[in-house]
Amino acid sequence: MNRIKLLREEKGMTQPELGRILNVQAAAISKYENEKIPLTTDTIRCLSAFFDVSADYLLGKTDVNDPPSAQYASSSPSEQKLIHLYRQYEAIGGDMDIASELKEIFPNLNLNDAKKLSPEATRLVDAFNELDEDNRDILLGEAKKLLKSQKEKEAPPVAAEDAREKTAK
Repeated sequence: MNRIKLLREEKGMTQPELGRILNVQAAAISKYENEKIPLTTDTIRCLSAFFDVSADYLLGKTDVNDPPSAQYASSSPSEQKLIHLYRQYEAIGGDMDIASELKEIFPNLNLNDAKKLSPEATRLVDAFNELDEDNRDILLGEAKKLLKSQKEKEAPPVAAEDAREKTAK
């Protein structure tokens, strides 16, 4: 079985879903998987980053999958997830929704803890600083959505009942 198809199915993705990530039609994914058209260097890079596999593994040159993230094995699981997320985001040109993944990694992010950031997290902050204003606004907008969602989930149900009682009076 073709590695692209195997990796796609392991993630529970359809060809159209992977196509959207690579910005190609589902038919192109089918052709990649059936080896009817060759992969471009950019496509190999994007797929390797997205699936966190080496290019050699992706192309079937080795059965040993030494993912690029393995070099961060000494990092915490959250740092590894963040690095992988950043690489996926960068590989596909920033065209993916990362809000839920960020929420999973940073459930209680407190900017006052910035002095405690690891070197990898510091590099991520540096990368944010390199973003243009539009991309920073997008990222901040997603963060605000996450905070609002979090606050709604954390709000005690009693507060809603109190509000209803006040409006009823």
